[in-house]
Amino acid sequence: MKTNTKAAIFVGALFQVALVIHPGSGVAQVAEEGALTEESQLRRVSLDEALGLLGSNLELRLARSAAAEAEAMARQSSAYPNPAFTASHEVLDESALGISESYFTLSQRLEWPGARSARQAVAGENALAARIQVAADSAVLAFRVRRAYVEAGRAERHTEILERVTTVFRQAMGSAGQRYREGDVSLYDLRRIEVERVRYEASLADALLDLNSARSDLTLLVAPETGELQLAPADAPVGIPPPIDLDRLQALVVSRRPEIAGLEADMRSAQAELNGLRAQRVPDLTATGGFKRQSDGFSGLFLGMSVPLPLWNRSAGVIEAADARVRGEETLLAFTRREVEEDARRALDAYRSQLGRAELLSEVSEPPTVDLLDIAQIAYDAGEMELIELLDAA
Repeated sequence: MKTNTKAAIFVGALFQVALVIHPGSGVAQVAEEGALTEESQLRRVSLDEALGLLGSNLELRLARSAAAEAEAMARQSSAYPNPAFTASHEVLDESALGISESYFTLSQRLEWPGARSARQAVAGENALAARIQVAADSAVLAFRVRRAYVEAGRAERHTEILERVTTVFRQAMGSAGQRYREGDVSLYDLRRIEVERVRYEASLADALLDLNSARSDLTLLVAPETGELQLAPADAPVGIPPPIDLDRLQALVVSRRPEIAGLEADMRSAQAELNGLRAQRVPDLTATGGFKRQSDGFSGLFLGMSVPLPLWNRSAGVIEAADARVRGEETLLAFTRREVEEDARRALDAYRSQLGRAELLSEVSEPPTVDLLDIAQIAYDAGEMELIELLDAA
């Protein structure tokens, strides 16, 4: 059983080698197609340019549309009810006397001040929450653009390294076959080189897919309507991040997080809605006035007042629901505060850790001006290094 398993693994490795060696292999096609895409549909942008294109982001457009809608509703909330004009003519009998009455009526609903101010408060807090959401989305998207930019640069650098190493293994494959026929390389070393080449070819294919995905993520964030064009970073951020007073930052993070301010606005909106519903338990009045004219020549003005009687519907369930919403918003705000505090703690711990690593790397001496892989290839060509040593260097 154990021998058969090893044989199966070895046969599978040889099959992968055959796929790579064959000119029409899938891995080679992926690499060629990836290179073609990079050549024909790529535009390089700096980080500042990418951030400047953030206004085209679809999520940000959606948040701005919601904010504009909330702003319009806030303006509308201050409008008074429109008056109603009614004209009517009544014929009082079917005789030839032509007795009739005509009415010209104007009605106006009168809101209680508490209900109107509560409605304005609800709309105002909703508009404030929508504006805060735009600010929150802008901050989050700016972070996502920076992260996508760095990730695209990392994927590109990783692909470049794998391309160099894979090229060495491709060249070594041809050299190893020739030297095996001449008796300078053992069958084990030949098979080891074949398997390693397969591994690096597969890694290169994965890296090309990751590179394409990272560039697509960056493009989707800042230029979603560019069609087949992909954006790529022009240069990578360098240097150590600037020093920050992390202790002071941790104390300020909760008060400055936009989602906290947005939830506070939602809670105030829920409270204002509850106040408005309570105020509406006293129904609004409707004042009516007009002019009446009769066919016998009598005419005059009339006044009236109407008010709904809250007998069957006293809005008790609606008020209970609004009160439950207020309690829910308070709970959500407390829960989110706790989450933000924990999120800030984890982020600051990670920042301290990464900053320590960056400082450690900055203390390392300057890298050599000559590429070490180039040195190994020169030594191999000069006969000063064995093939296996060259591959170890790669």
